[in-house]
Amino acid sequence: MALTRCVVSGNSSAASGGGVWTSGTLTLNNCIIISNRVSNSSGAYGGGVSVGGTLTLNGCAIVGNSLSGIDTYGAGAYSEAAITAVDSVIADNTAQAYRLDSEAYCRGTGLFCRTNVSLRTCQVLRNYAYAAVGGGGHRIPYNYGGGIYCERLTASCSVISSNSVSSDSASGNSDGRVEVCLQRASLPATRLSPQLGACSWRARGLHSEQPGGWDVSHNNC
Repeated sequence: MALTRCVVSGNSSAASGGGVWTSGTLTLNNCIIISNRVSNSSGAYGGGVSVGGTLTLNGCAIVGNSLSGIDTYGAGAYSEAAITAVDSVIADNTAQAYRLDSEAYCRGTGLFCRTNVSLRTCQVLRNYAYAAVGGGGHRIPYNYGGGIYCERLTASCSVISSNSVSSDSASGNSDGRVEVCLQRASLPATRLSPQLGACSWRARGLHSEQPGGWDVSHNNC
């Protein structure tokens, strides 16, 4: 499916894809996806966009969308396959997860992708996640990637900044997984300069489950 020069605004869903949902692939060209919402008593997916296949964004803005549920995935956009974005903005999307009897999870508030995310001349800014738990005990709220959650990230000439997470527990968010969280290691061709170790990644808001899971370059723009 493809949409060109469209505005998708003010829609809501009780499960997935507050603005746009498809089980297949989706290409958005010069579109604005704004102020859409998913609210679900269980898992909530893709406040702005939810796709079962690949998602391609060309010159798009995905802004001000929201999710709420016991677990949340991609308040801006959610994809089961790869996400490729060029000249696009993913900003000011919000997610809130609350669970009374177990852990609550927020994953990838700007972009959630189960495989690879590729960004060129994009901005991922000011996306925010809040996770809370009730009922006492040792339950912990978890936030993974206030900006992006994916398996592998490749970004060039792009800005990933000012994404944030918070929780109702001092034991939550303890691993620095703020800007980007990667599911597992891959083999990056280029790293930020200078070379960064695991502790430095966390200090800069980047987290990988294992070393070597990201590839971010500001060269060759």
